[in-house]
Amino acid sequence: MKLRFPLYIQIALLVALNIAFLLVLRLLILQGPVNLGWDSLFYTPICDRLQGLSFGMHHQLKNLPKESWGASLAESGKYYGVNLYIFDNKGNQIAGKKTTLPAQVLAKLKEHRSLPHSQMPPPPHFKPAPHMVPLPSQPPPPPPPHPNSGLMMLGPPPGKHPRPPGFLVHTDNPNRYWVGALFPLEDQEFKPGFLVAETDNLWSTRLTVDFQYISLVVIILFILSLLLWLPFIRGITVALAKLTDTTKKIAEGDFDTVIGINRADEIGQLSSAIEKMSGKLNLYVNGQKRFLGDIAHELSSPVARQQVALALLEEKSGPDEQALIADIKEEAEHMSALINELLAFSKAAVSGRENRLEKVDLNELIERISEKFHQDCEFELNLPTKANCLGDGLLLDRALGNILRNAVKYAAASGPIHIEVVRENDLFLLKVTDHGPGVPEEAVAHLGEPFYRPDAARSRDAGGVGLGLAIVKTCIESCKGSFSCRNRKEGGLEIEIRLQAMD
Repeated sequence: MKLRFPLYIQIALLVALNIAFLLVLRLLILQGPVNLGWDSLFYTPICDRLQGLSFGMHHQLKNLPKESWGASLAESGKYYGVNLYIFDNKGNQIAGKKTTLPAQVLAKLKEHRSLPHSQMPPPPHFKPAPHMVPLPSQPPPPPPPHPNSGLMMLGPPPGKHPRPPGFLVHTDNPNRYWVGALFPLEDQEFKPGFLVAETDNLWSTRLTVDFQYISLVVIILFILSLLLWLPFIRGITVALAKLTDTTKKIAEGDFDTVIGINRADEIGQLSSAIEKMSGKLNLYVNGQKRFLGDIAHELSSPVARQQVALALLEEKSGPDEQALIADIKEEAEHMSALINELLAFSKAAVSGRENRLEKVDLNELIERISEKFHQDCEFELNLPTKANCLGDGLLLDRALGNILRNAVKYAAASGPIHIEVVRENDLFLLKVTDHGPGVPEEAVAHLGEPFYRPDAARSRDAGGVGLGLAIVKTCIESCKGSFSCRNRKEGGLEIEIRLQAMD
């Protein structure tokens, strides 16, 4: 017994797996050795922006007296939505509104006191005084992260210029974010200081809003989630495409279809239900056609005996009874024609599926059948050099014979009948076109249905019983082909038959 796995459970599990995947990504990447905490999402963009602001303010403030630095910091802080301060690496405030730094921030400032100058690159265009002797370059050891800082200290990558030190600290008392970036304090020599930005909400500052960075994070998460969902979505779409193709084939009368979907969910159940429905429709339709054939076969014998009796009665009857016997004889002939059509229809549907299809020369078939009607109508043939198709010779003979018989009956007086065969990839397209009155547009879709007559002109009085095109359609479908009709804009009816080509 196959275990059911409903779609809602699959979707719920995938949603849970997606959330778990994002949480694991957060733990492995955002809290791993590279970054720490959710604040690390903002670390790189906000520190880079503050570092750029710091170097810019350094060039602006170095020509001003220190008494004026506070006003300049206040003006820039108002624009960026933060409070700006300048401290040295010992924690002494140099400029800005008087404030007291939390212990975590002071610890970050003092961490840089022991760092060599090689890890403290000067700002652009900074020139040391002549008496300053540069220290020898040496690779600095990677600084360990502070255990409860909620930030990352970036060391210089091998072979590249070291990155200016910075930090991002979140404190609970007070509930603030503190961002620090290198600020050169120059007197007679380079001294590392820090420009510190304070805010209660990172999103409310102009230092944080980096749409390129945020968009990149969103795109990466979307792509990763899409890769997780893609197999599930593709499995559903492929299964639905198979179901759609199968239902189209069933609607066209092809009931011998196997979907081939092996799923343990609602789509698998739907597939099984469609296959069962197709099998039952196949039994029903074929049974109905066999039933019609059996009835027609049983009726043929009494009708034949009735015609013989009428012939004998006609010989022995007098002049007064001849007219009545003639009417009865006409009805018997019509009944015999109807029975023959029913037998042909049922044989085309049943025996066509049982017979093995083979190669048929379409050109030879068309020339032979059109020769039978050449005295009643003019034909124009446009045939390729070679046209071998897959089919049953008897069924194709009957189908083409019925098509030409109808064309001659209703359109022979309107002009020649065109028969054209064209190769289209793996198919042969056979077109039979006349210049007759055609059929009402609303009746085109029903041509080929048993006992359907589009108008009074094609009724019993004209010798039709509504089975001619039904036999054509059944014969063509039994040969794995397709049949369609349409009215021509220039006038007349065009019948198209598509058959599989065989080289």
